[in-house]
Amino acid sequence: ATQPLASIAIIPGYTALPASVADWGPFYASHGIVTIIIGTNSIFDLPESRAFALLDALETIKQENARVSSPLLGALNLNQLAVSGWSMGGGGAQRAAVLDNSIAAVVALCPYLNNAQLNHQSPLLIFSGENDAVAPPAIHANIHYDITPENTDKLLFEIENGNHSVANTPQGGNGVIGGIALSWVKLYAVSYPHLTLPTILR
Repeated sequence: ATQPLASIAIIPGYTALPASVADWGPFYASHGIVTIIIGTNSIFDLPESRAFALLDALETIKQENARVSSPLLGALNLNQLAVSGWSMGGGGAQRAAVLDNSIAAVVALCPYLNNAQLNHQSPLLIFSGENDAVAPPAIHANIHYDITPENTDKLLFEIENGNHSVANTPQGGNGVIGGIALSWVKLYAVSYPHLTLPTILR
């Protein structure tokens, strides 16, 4: 990767530990994207708390860019910060973009978020599972997509026969999930911030 580097913060879902989404760390990092996977103050934290936790994680990344003994000292592009999360963490990732309009990209993994308010401009990628019994697309992912402003670049990708954990790893959906997520983050948070998603994919 060429410095300055993009970064992404990832958070797990309700009652889950960071290990549940750990595969995303080395996956993104192997493509030159600095990745921080965090836990929560409580495993029972709701989406809004998870949104604030993600913003705290981004603050940690910013501090690493300035900390004298950091291996990332001066290596990061602080205008290229993305967020991601699974389940309620995915709901939190979407809410983080509402709370901080500087977020460059959002990747929501089978997001769970009731009464969603998602008025933001951060490019939003949503993965959902067709057979998700915890966060059924019809009452979560599909609604999240619909209520995100039309002028926000957004993409909803539903995995056939997928369950609630189908997007927990880049290998989900026979590896398709990792490819799409990486393309999204590269498009909006790495090398090409001036490009926009073709209308046909919105």
